[in-house]
Amino acid sequence: MKNESNTYQSQGAQQPQPEIPEDAYQLLTGRIREAESERRKKLLLTIIFLIFLTLLYLSLGRSQSSAGLRLIAAGCMAGAIFLFVRTRPLRDHHYLMPITQFLKEADKRLQYLPWQDLLIVIPILILLGIGGGMHASLRLMKYTNHLNEVVLAWSLIYLLVCIFGYYAGKKNWNRKYGQLRSDITQFLMHMNEE
Repeated sequence: MKNESNTYQSQGAQQPQPEIPEDAYQLLTGRIREAESERRKKLLLTIIFLIFLTLLYLSLGRSQSSAGLRLIAAGCMAGAIFLFVRTRPLRDHHYLMPITQFLKEADKRLQYLPWQDLLIVIPILILLGIGGGMHASLRLMKYTNHLNEVVLAWSLIYLLVCIFGYYAGKKNWNRKYGQLRSDITQFLMHMNEE
């Protein structure tokens, strides 16, 4: 094997592409397609739910004192738009890319909340938090006159819910897609070794 490698290098020719088990690649590609399809269905259901919530909060938020509900509706709509953009499936031309390029693209799409997504998700969560805080404060002020304590309690509870949601979502994501990402990484490492 080393002699072959030295022969190619001494002659200035490129080494032949590594032999990739076609069955293994086809199986991995099928799993990627299946994961993309499942993920897309769940995201579309979430989009429908967010649109429903948007309409519900807009219909409830007709009074002057319901600015919080309108902010929640805006946050739900922004989330629905973000998820709609995010649900674009891998196109057929992705599957025709060179193997390493396709697998890197698939691996990138299977990451849990990359920083580019966080730059969009965090402002949406802030918008939802402000709207929810305004609405909760308005409701709770009927029972207490301590606005600062109500706002502080809401902020802490909302922050804890967001942190819990992030880590619970990450654990669920790893359970569903962690093995597939690991298999893609191993496949890429196997290709680089040969």
